[in-house]
Amino acid sequence: MTQRSPAAVSAIDACGIVAIVRGPFLAAIDAIVEALIAGGVCAIEISLTSPGAEAQIERAAATAGARAAIGAGTVLDARQVHAVFHSGATF
Repeated sequence: MTQRSPAAVSAIDACGIVAIVRGPFLAAIDAIVEALIAGGVCAIEISLTSPGAEAQIERAAATAGARAAIGAGTVLDARQVHAVFHSGATF
């Protein structure tokens, strides 16, 4: 994950805020990400305590592209680090 971290730090520095998404929002994650980006948010964290978090991260990363950094919260072990990295999380 280190290779992508500088871009994530830059995104957080650029807008000064990280939006945290926590909940079962897979069906709505594209619209949530678009709304956050439209509102000026450029760093979005999805909590691993959310049902379907890895799928939400994957969809959010695809939706955001280079417009926002997508990260994972409540990461508790190495397996989760690898899983969210492969889902597209950059922080």
